[in-house]
Amino acid sequence: MKRSARGFTLVELLVVLVLVGMLVGMATLSIGDRSARLARDEARQLALQVAYLHDRAVDEGRDFGLRFDERSYRVMDYRHGEWQYLKGPGYELPGGLSVDLWSENVPQALRGVIDRTPQVVVLADEPGTPFRLAFRKDTRVLLKLKSDGLGQVVPDER
Repeated sequence: MKRSARGFTLVELLVVLVLVGMLVGMATLSIGDRSARLARDEARQLALQVAYLHDRAVDEGRDFGLRFDERSYRVMDYRHGEWQYLKGPGYELPGGLSVDLWSENVPQALRGVIDRTPQVVVLADEPGTPFRLAFRKDTRVLLKLKSDGLGQVVPDER
């Protein structure tokens, strides 16, 4: 007597469910936390920017600054007795990231402040502004940086 096969057995269905679960788990681990990765990339970019400005300040004998708001920053230089933005747009933080800034251990207001002076300065002939900066997504702090004002930006373990 021949039995026609209709459908799948319970064992076959369980095997497929386990395999799908494993694939979903592996995909989730490989994607990781996008916000944390963005914060690391932005921290690296900012550290390179500060080091570049420090080298340029020493080489050219000019003073530079960074003006932050909550979701962006711009580079400034000191010309003709006043701080001026360099040409070009500011740098917008991606992915809903924002920053908190402490300049010389004083928290800086970054939201709704219209000011034309930098919170962080990089000077040609003396140390610049020591600062701490925290990258966050909503209320969660993802990464902290600090600088002693000598052009090097490192992770802040506080």
